[in-house]
Amino acid sequence: MKWQRIAVATVVSVVVLATAIGFNRRTHAQAINQLTGTYRLTSFKTTVVATGESKDAFGKTPQGYIIYGRDGRMMTLFVKDDRPKPSDLATMTDQERTDLFKTMVAYCGTYDFDGKTVTHHIDVSFNQIWAGTNQVRNVTFEGRKVVLTTIPAPALFDGKVSVSVLTWEKVDSVVQTPIQLVGTYRLISYTRTVVATGETTDMFGKAPQGYIIYGRDGRMMILYVADKRPQPKDLATMTDQERVDLFKTMQSYSGTYEFDGKKVTHHVDVSWNQMWTGTDLVRNVRVEGKRVILTTMPAPSPLDGKVNVAVLTWEKVD
Repeated sequence: MKWQRIAVATVVSVVVLATAIGFNRRTHAQAINQLTGTYRLTSFKTTVVATGESKDAFGKTPQGYIIYGRDGRMMTLFVKDDRPKPSDLATMTDQERTDLFKTMVAYCGTYDFDGKTVTHHIDVSFNQIWAGTNQVRNVTFEGRKVVLTTIPAPALFDGKVSVSVLTWEKVDSVVQTPIQLVGTYRLISYTRTVVATGETTDMFGKAPQGYIIYGRDGRMMILYVADKRPQPKDLATMTDQERVDLFKTMQSYSGTYEFDGKKVTHHVDVSWNQMWTGTDLVRNVRVEGKRVILTTMPAPSPLDGKVNVAVLTWEKVD
C-alpha cells in the first residue's frame, strides 16, 4: 500500500542520515586524533609573497610548543632563539618589553581539523588583533613531524603579505601524570596581595581571559590576558607603546609539570618574559568541584616587581 511504501522510504532515509552523521563524526574524531598531542617547534620560515624573499623568522633555533587537545582546544607559544633577557622584573625597561613582544607568538582557542587543513578559532591572543579571528593552516605529516603552512597574510613583524611555514615535531610523554589535574581550564579570576602592605587587587581586571592546559603527557601551557587591553588597528601600524601595553597585560609560558596532590610545579622551558625560562614555579593547589585554585609562593610580580602572592581561580572546560 502507498502509506507502507512511504513509511519504509522514511525509515530508510533516517537510517541513511544517521549512518552518514555517525560516519562524519567518526571521520572528524579520527582526524582530530591524528593531530592531538604536543609538538615542539623546529623551524619557522616566512616568505614575502611580493618579492619571494625567505628567512628564518625567529632564527635558526626557535623555541616553542603547540598543544592540540583531545577536547578540541589548542594553545601555542613560541619565541625567537636569541631574545633579550632582562636582569629582573622590577627594572625591566619599555625597550626590553618591546623587544620581547616582537620576538614571540602566543594564542589559544578551539580547532577543527579535516585531515588537510586545521582552523584555529582564536579567543585569546598576545597581540589582541587575532582574538575572535580564524587562522587557517594547511597541514602535512612527515613521520613524527607536522608542517603547518599559513594562508598569505600580513606578517607579524612588518605587515608585509607573507606565507609562513612552521615545522613541529611530536613530543613524547615525559611522566605519568595524576589524572586529577589533566584537562583545560578557563581563568575566572586573578588577584594578588602585596606582602609588604596586604593590599589586594584584581590584577587583570574583573573579567580576565585565559586558559591553562595540563596534558596527559606531562606538559602544560598557560596564556591569560587582562580584560581591557589595547586594540591596535593592524600589524603594520602597531606602535611600540602598544606593544609595551600589550606585553604588560599578559602572561604566558610552557613546560613540564609535576603534581603531588597538593602542589604543582611548573618546570618552565619557554616564557613570554624570558626571565622565567629555566625556572621552577610552584603553586599550591586546591580543588573545589570543577574549579582549581592555584596560589603562588611569595615572589616578585612580573608586572611591577613587588613581592606578592597571587591567587588564580580556574574552571574546567567541558
